Amino acid sequence: NLIDQLLSLDSSLTYSTQQEEYLYLSDQGHEPKEARFPMVLETTLTGSLMDRRLFLVGKSIIDIYTSLEAASEGPSRTGIMTRTIPSLEFWVLDFLSVRAGAIVTWSKIMDRQYTGFGGVTGLSFRFGQYDLDLNYTFMERVSRLLPGNATPDHRVLFQLSRSGNFITER
Repeated sequence: NLIDQLLSLDSSLTYSTQQEEYLYLSDQGHEPKEARFPMVLETTLTGSLMDRRLFLVGKSIIDIYTSLEAASEGPSRTGIMTRTIPSLEFWVLDFLSVRAGAIVTWSKIMDRQYTGFGGVTGLSFRFGQYDLDLNYTFMERVSRLLPGNATPDHRVLFQLSRSGNFITER
């Protein structure tokens, strides 16, 4: 089927009951409070062209924050943060790919909105069924602890993955 060869959709939802602490500034001073780790919805749509050498990727990551004590004490830390990442990946050779993309972040936490920008670039090396991915991302990361503030975030990611674990033929 032509659609199966040209488009793929991948989505996941993660929810955790694990708690994290943040400081609540009140008239009496700083009080530690707890909030839930965010629920994360991640969706990726990938289109392939040029006999599966060029890939157009659209990724969306949505973090939904909730607070345990928000209803009874202090301002709520509930909110949302999104990251939209359009990117391109091109397999230059059968064993080497290059990729680049943009990152647009948007958040609304404690009724403060923020929009930030960044990017991603990387390489993949293929060794048989194994891929070694090297990525560098930079973006303005919004603070949940200090809503309305953002800090520059630079990260280098190394990942080794094995393909064909469950699919033997495409």
